[in-house]
Amino acid sequence: MPVPQPENNAVVQYAGRNYPRYALQHQIHCVPVDEEEEQRYDEVNEILQELLGGELRGVVIPPSLHDEDSLEEADVLECGYGKAAWVDKFLAFRPDSLVVGVDIFTGQGTSDEDEEEDDEEDDDAGIIESFIRKRWNLNAPLRQDTSSDRLRPETFDLINSRMLSDGINANRWESYVRELAALLKPNGWLQMVEFHAIFQSDSGREAPFLSRWWDWYSQKMIQMGKNPRVASQLRPMMVSAGLTDVNYYVLRLPIGNWDIEKIQLGMQTRDVVEQMIRDVSLYPFLALGQMPREQYDNLIQGARLELRRPELKLYLNVHVAYGRKSRRRR
Repeated sequence: MPVPQPENNAVVQYAGRNYPRYALQHQIHCVPVDEEEEQRYDEVNEILQELLGGELRGVVIPPSLHDEDSLEEADVLECGYGKAAWVDKFLAFRPDSLVVGVDIFTGQGTSDEDEEEDDEEDDDAGIIESFIRKRWNLNAPLRQDTSSDRLRPETFDLINSRMLSDGINANRWESYVRELAALLKPNGWLQMVEFHAIFQSDSGREAPFLSRWWDWYSQKMIQMGKNPRVASQLRPMMVSAGLTDVNYYVLRLPIGNWDIEKIQLGMQTRDVVEQMIRDVSLYPFLALGQMPREQYDNLIQGARLELRRPELKLYLNVHVAYGRKSRRRR
């Protein structure tokens, strides 16, 4: 049976926040799409950029693509572009590249029947960014797409996929990665970044509210057909898809000022995570889990207080993988 596709950018309100109607109906990335969430996307991408090496290295991960002439006028695919935070970062370095962004929601999140977002003009460069938006549910096999703008094999020099653990179904991940590999040009690269949202402690001390938050979050993810631990499986999925030169590593993202080498990053992360634990859980906990509102508010308040305790030495693991499609044999 074909996977249903979003036909428009209809928005509904829940608990005072705007959500894509399609996302809630099909339990895909049940996160708000309003201006408040757009700011969080920008902040998360700034954090990841710094954690991954800063400047271009924090946007384009494979080292062989860090040369000045790499990816000039490249064809790039961004999977689950959200508010286009990564796209904006990438085009700041490679403005002549053509980026296609795919997501289930392509609007602004400000009205009931949302319009498509317009391409924004870059005030500094005075140019219109090359960014094509495509509305598509990536849980569907790409062969189901018969539209004129369908994604075609061997089209892209770089594919970016990040923070999709609550969007891609558990039984879709392996075929999803295989299809991304098929979309790469020979010698093209796929890069993937996923958070593992369980809070770790370098001090060994317990954080009961954050632990309870993770228990609920992982249970609701599974209930929605997602895999909350998929981040650790990026490497084997890339290898299985036939990619070569596959690299995989895990980075610690400190929360707060306890890591003296990453104080500024840690403080920025703490502020974002305080908001994130509410944004990603509001609908799953209250609507799906039927958690009483008072219990939910107490859980979030307790978790935020734990995030502000530097003696806990909290951190999140960020899983990173990239791999290359081999050149054709002559």
